[in-house]
Formats: sequence, C-alpha cells, structure tokens
Amino acid sequence: MSVFNHTPLVWEINPDLDPQMTFEEFTFLPHELGSSSSPFKLVWYIDPRVNPLEEKVWAMSCYRKGADYRYSKDMGYIMPEINVEINPDVNAFTFDVDVCYPAFWELDTYKIYKLDPEYADRTKQWIVKFSPKYKTVTKWEWAGTISPTFEIVTNPALPKFNYDLDYRIPLHDLCYEHVWYLDKKLSKEKVWAVKVTPSAKITGRKEMGEVIPVLEDLDVVFISYNEPNAEENWQRVLEKAPQAKRVDGVKGIFNAHRAAAEVADTDMFYVVDGDAFLEDSWDFGFQPGIFDRDCTYIWQSRNPVNDLVYGYGGVKLFPKSALLKMKQWTTLDLSTTVVPKLKVMDGISNVTAFNTDPFSTWRSAFREVVKLCNNIKNNPDDSVSKDRINIWETTGDKIFGKYSISGAKAGKQFFESADDLTKINDRDYLQSLFDKQEKSRYPYIKLVHSNPTHQEWFVVNWCLGNTCNFKCSYCPTDLHNATNPWPELDAIKNFILQVKAAHPNKKIYFEFTGGEVTLYKHFIEVCKFCTEQGVRVGLISNGSRTLRWWEENKQYFDHVCLSFHPEFADEKHFIEVVKILHDDLRTHVNIMMSPEKFDFCYAVANKVKNIGNISMALQPLIHDFGEVLYEYNEFQKKIFEKQHELIVKHIKYTKSFDYYRGAMQTVAADGSTRVASAHRFISEKANDWSGWKCYAGVEQLIVDMDGTVRRGWCKVGENIGNIHDEQLTLPTEPVVCDKTMCHCNFDIMCTKEL
Repeated sequence: MSVFNHTPLVWEINPDLDPQMTFEEFTFLPHELGSSSSPFKLVWYIDPRVNPLEEKVWAMSCYRKGADYRYSKDMGYIMPEINVEINPDVNAFTFDVDVCYPAFWELDTYKIYKLDPEYADRTKQWIVKFSPKYKTVTKWEWAGTISPTFEIVTNPALPKFNYDLDYRIPLHDLCYEHVWYLDKKLSKEKVWAVKVTPSAKITGRKEMGEVIPVLEDLDVVFISYNEPNAEENWQRVLEKAPQAKRVDGVKGIFNAHRAAAEVADTDMFYVVDGDAFLEDSWDFGFQPGIFDRDCTYIWQSRNPVNDLVYGYGGVKLFPKSALLKMKQWTTLDLSTTVVPKLKVMDGISNVTAFNTDPFSTWRSAFREVVKLCNNIKNNPDDSVSKDRINIWETTGDKIFGKYSISGAKAGKQFFESADDLTKINDRDYLQSLFDKQEKSRYPYIKLVHSNPTHQEWFVVNWCLGNTCNFKCSYCPTDLHNATNPWPELDAIKNFILQVKAAHPNKKIYFEFTGGEVTLYKHFIEVCKFCTEQGVRVGLISNGSRTLRWWEENKQYFDHVCLSFHPEFADEKHFIEVVKILHDDLRTHVNIMMSPEKFDFCYAVANKVKNIGNISMALQPLIHDFGEVLYEYNEFQKKIFEKQHELIVKHIKYTKSFDYYRGAMQTVAADGSTRVASAHRFISEKANDWSGWKCYAGVEQLIVDMDGTVRRGWCKVGENIGNIHDEQLTLPTEPVVCDKTMCHCNFDIMCTKEL
C-alpha cells in the first residue's frame, strides 16, 4: 500500500474485521486531510462486492496525529486482497465473478463455485475459487453455482427487438455459435435474428430454429407547450395509456420531438399533441410489421372550427432512432420528413382543439395553410389542398373561428411573399405577426371605466326569475314564460354574504332583474337585507307596478333602470313612474326602439327627457338577445348615432347621484381616449372583443334565473357554480373572450384589454 504522506498520521482498522486483512492498493492526497484549522478524518469503506449488507461498513481511517477533527470525509470503497482462480479447462468462457464474491466475514476458507448444472454434462465441475491473500487457508466449501455469460447479438438490419429464447446452452455446445432465424410468417427469406457467442473459441455454428420478436406496447408521449387545454387533454391520454410519458415546456417543435424520442424506451413511439383530445374509439394498440418500422404513421383528426377531417393534428407514430439521428430540421413539416416513408392511416384519432385562444387558433391556421400552399407549389394539380385552403379561409362560425380564418388568409399571404417559409415554425416570430395584426384591427388597446370611481365597485346582475307580465316579441320566451320559480329567500341572502366576503375592499352593488323582478313577493325583503349589509341595490323594471307601490318602496332602491316596451307599456303611467323616482334616486330610462314603432318610441323619449335628473338611451334591439341586430333604415340609424345631440345633452340636472356603472372609455396605444356608451358600441357594431382579456368575473358577476353563477351574460368561461352551493370560489383573474359580439350593456361595462 503506497501512501503519500509528509506528516505523522494515525491509522485505524475496524476492530470487527479480521486483523490480518489487507487491502488492494489505494491512494489519497494530503490536502484531503484538511488544514490545521479545519482537519478531516478520512474513512474508507468495504467494497460492496464483498459487503451484502444494506449498511456501509467502514474498513480503515486516518487523520493527522493530534488533530482535533470535527468532520469525517467519505473516501469511497476499498477491496480486501483476494485470490481469484478460474478453472483453466473453462477459460474460453466468460463468467461474471463480481456477482459471486464471498462476504468479507467469510474469507476464512476457500469459497468455490461450480458450473450451473443446467450447463454441465458432469457434476461438480468447479469454475472459480476465492481465497484471502493475507493468510493461508486449507479448508474449502461449495459456495454456489455460476453460469457463463454470453455475447448476444441481434441483427442490426432489423429493428431493435427483444427475443424470448428460453434456452440454456449445455456445456458440450458452448463451442458453437448459436443462431436463431425470423419466423417464416414474418419473412419469406431466411433472415437471422439473434446470434449467441458463448465462447472465445468457436469451432462451428448451430442453427437453433425460428423466433418471433417480443413486441412490447409502444410508448406514448404527450407533447405540450402552454396549450390552455393541455391538462384536460393529458388526463384523457392517461385514460387510454396509463403509462404515457410527457414532454412539457420544451420550446421549439423539433426540440420537443427530440425530447420525446429521448424519453421513449420502445423502438417506435406515439406522439399526441398538447391540443389533441382523443376520440372515445381511439386506442394505442396498432403495431407496425417488422419490416414497416422505418416509417412515420399519421392518423386523421377532426377540426373543430371548419369540420375538416384529415391528418392535420392527428396522432403520430415515429421511429425513435430516426428522430434521434436528426441534428436539425429545415423543412416545413417535421412529421413528413423524419423518414422518407409516410403512411396516412384510416380512422380518426382525436379532435385537434386548437381554438382555445386567439393566438393558438390564428397560429395553427397560419402554419397549416402555408403547408397546403407548399403542397400546391410542388404539385399544381393538388385539388385536395386547394379545397382545404378554401375551407380554412371561409369557414369559422365556431369559438375563435374568425382567428382561424384570419390566420389562414395571413398564412396564404405570407407564402406568396416570404423568402424563408421555415419561419412558420418560429413561435416568437408568429406571435409578433399576430400582435401586429391585432393592433391594426382595433384603434385602441384598452376599454376602461370613464369614471375611475366605478373601478371601486363590484357589481352583480341577478335575474331572479322569468315571471313577467309583458310578452314582448323581441324578448326570448324563456324570459317571460314563468318556468323558473323564484329562489328561496335564504339562498339569496347566503349568496349576497358570499359575494361581500369575497370582496372586502370593494363596494358591493346588486342589480336585480327578471322577468319582472318587482313581482317577486320577497323582493322588498331582499332589498332591506342588502341595505342592512351595506350593499347597494338597483333593479331593472318595466315600471308596470302601481304608482303607490313605487312611492312606498323607492326608499329601498339606490338605482332604478326603467325600460319602456312599446308593445305593452302604458305611456302615461310610465312617465308618472319616472317622475316619482327622478328626484330621489338615480334613474335611467331605456327606450326599446322597435323598428315598427320607432316614431312612437322617439316621441316618448322626447317627453321623458324633459323630466330631468335622469339618464337615457335609445336602445337598438337584438334578435333573442343574440348577435344579430334588428333591421333599421338609414334614418333610424342616424337617430341612434346622433342620440346624444338629439336627446341626452338636452336633459337638465339639478341633482347628482352615485353611478356604479356608466360610459366606457377607449384608450389607444398613444394614450388618447374616447368616451362611448354601451349602446353606442352596439349600434356601431363595434362590440367585438374576442381574444381580449375581459374582467367579467373580476368586476362583476351575473346570476341566471336558475341560480347559475357566471362571469357575464355572454356566458364566457366556465360556470362558477350556483347560488345554492354552500361555498363558491369566485374568479380573481380575467378571462379571454371567445365571443364575436358583446350584446349586453352590462357585460360591455367592464374593463377589457387587448
């Protein structure tokens, strides 16, 4: 044992070891003993080959004499000096002796291993003997059996398969190379599959028959990168393939697929994209034939926006080795260039739910149309690609469909002018193109409250029921057919308290509507409860209750919005109700401008404006409160456009009241602003904020007539719950709008950001 040492050292040997035990040579450097101010004790441990115990056993240690060490340093393992003798009669064969060393406490006799009887043609032929070098032993004992190790080679021209040989080569055959061939069912030609070389002294070849590869279930890898629906889709994959693997957050299509190949253990592996939701009928059971595993397989997918069905976004099956050999990717489509062979499979694997947000939708359509254009460039007679481009450019009546159409058109324009088509695979580049397009589409980037104090309020618009004494033709039937009973009073109170508790730093305002909310027998009791809780109360009403009712109960309201419905309203009664309210609380009047009764409605508006201390809007009608305006002639459209000059600015005010919601203000990129009312956005058809972040849910909630709680009447986002739930989790973050029209004044009057 050589030890480099310049100062006296103290050596200790584990007293539980054989005191005669010596060890194979090892070295260390003096600096490993530390310094005089921070000395170490060095400790070596028994080599695991002779220590079958779970715990490490220390063998030797050393430290500087007189050192006050506080820490020990693990120096690794040392091996006792052991004689290893191999039977010269079997020296042509290979044995793994490392696995059969005797335990360190058993080194007091010869330990002899004999050949496994399954290989031997005579009994007790010894193979290896172990004995200690540091002392003489005379006794011996059989320690066990040992098998030869063989070199197993598979045909490199075939995919890397496992083969279940289930064969023990007897001792008398260990001088032969053993060869197995592919089963004739797999190959008409005689193709060797496996060779076993049991010895260094081969004297011949022995043909062992045929084998069939063991085809394991192929790995499934889910590749995701910030897709909003990735978690849902991942859970769906796990339902179909519980052992699936995931590559998440790897930037770049090529890099992500390389990473997928690296985590896959099988010779081929399935790839499921992050926006893919697997079909009920799909399974991962397909196994290519033994000579068809150098091919990429692509299944078909459903497009949720334009209903196309083809390979775009479908599940893919890749050969692992081919992907790992790729050093870079310079083509448009990775799936079609991993290997020369490509097979498009029958059957639909999934829905490619790419329309989860504006950019994802636009980007997906952009990239796909560029690829289709390239197909046509390479094959001008490709009518299928031409038809698909036409559908991509014209069809999109689903969620975020307009972004699919605009992305398709932008992709086509890009193809016609771009000098580097591979930019479609640069996510950041496409994001910059998309942002530029979006900013040019809108003259402003924010919609905020024109009165900053409105930001202090959290507003709930609650449709308490669908019982109404009017049956207006332009009103959806389910708002006046009395099919939903009024809610229980306790449920109303509990929800009010939950909203209040969730927004301790906000002022709370509840606006009740229906149906005709004043018909609810507990309505005044609800208003009194709100007042007790410091919650402000408003209501939307047709004003049909008696003048006495309004006189008695106006004290419980902070705001009343009266809607004049020309098909049923009594003009004189309506005007008298306005007069009862206008001096005591904030009063707003909506004149529902029926095209057939437009002149009559306009005349009523002129009478109401003279009352004063009110706000008013000439409200254009929308079919079924959907996305289609009623037909108005050019004169009527001008009235809507000029209503501020014709009506609003002539209203006189002698009193002021708190406003919880009101006109909004657009904010352009340069900071310039413009104030506009909700009805103006509707009449100008400027109420499309799809793809914007909307603060519905953060600044407001709605409650539908069945008690369902949502962010807005547009039903954007998932349902929050129901008023009958004991505890609700209310939103704290904005939602991306997926609607092409914001049709409700209430929903328009909340913050939106591009």
